[in-house]
Amino acid sequence: MKVHTLLGKRDFQMALNCLGSLVKMSTENVSLVVHDDGTLTSAELDTLSHTFPRLTIIERRMADEWAEAHLKSWPNCQSFRRRHILALKLFDVFILSEEDRITFCDSDVLFFRPFHGLQTPLKDFDAIFMRDIVNQLAFRSWDILIHNLRFVSHLNSGLFSIRRSLLDLERLEWFFKIQYPDLLKHFAEQTAWAVACSGLKTSFWNPAQIRIAHPSTHLTDTTVSFHYVGHYRSRLGTDLISEEPPSKSITLETISSDSVGFVQAGRSELERLGRRLMGKNPYPSAPYQQYGV
Repeated sequence: MKVHTLLGKRDFQMALNCLGSLVKMSTENVSLVVHDDGTLTSAELDTLSHTFPRLTIIERRMADEWAEAHLKSWPNCQSFRRRHILALKLFDVFILSEEDRITFCDSDVLFFRPFHGLQTPLKDFDAIFMRDIVNQLAFRSWDILIHNLRFVSHLNSGLFSIRRSLLDLERLEWFFKIQYPDLLKHFAEQTAWAVACSGLKTSFWNPAQIRIAHPSTHLTDTTVSFHYVGHYRSRLGTDLISEEPPSKSITLETISSDSVGFVQAGRSELERLGRRLMGKNPYPSAPYQQYGV
């Protein structure tokens, strides 16, 4: 099974540790496909090759040539890819892949226990993503109303599996016509997934197994991995299993997702604003409580 990742010079050592945990803990053979973001040095490329024997490296220059040609009929998609480094997650894994089922893993997802089933749920679903703590979108609620957007609620693209045939460039071309605030550009790629998958059979990995690292949640017997997004990256390295992980492999499970629009997005904005006005953390204090973690 091939697993794609986007990798650059920043946080390179963290990426080695996290990707190493993926290869070690997956009881299905994993071949890594590293998409160079254009910043990796020759020494770092050599380190990757020595660390991961089953490895394919796609260098940025070659990827740019392929993507430019492939997206020439889709100028908005092409422009987004030129401007946004995370667009490589959205386009390149499809353009440069041959496999029917694509799995992508960010380089800040750390795995703790043996597991299997990254692509098995695609028998029943079109796509599987992580469930986020809140809706991290590139649009305000009034933009969602104006453009009549629907999206998969709480979608996080840190770890996903999807059918390759479902990349809808026409829909993405329409989506990237819409202007989003520069302040929220970091969420544009994730929002594109949320919109593109809103009409598909989309599910989430069970948060009891795979979730965002958060101060309220800790390792349990069911924990497979944490995604250490920027504001919780300080926890990386502190969540350690004190003894050898169990040899029994955990089967990855999924939960249902919801497609939502303006009303739900507006409610989320108001809740975060209310917490800020009261001097509280704008994010929920126990985001996965309903899943028992």
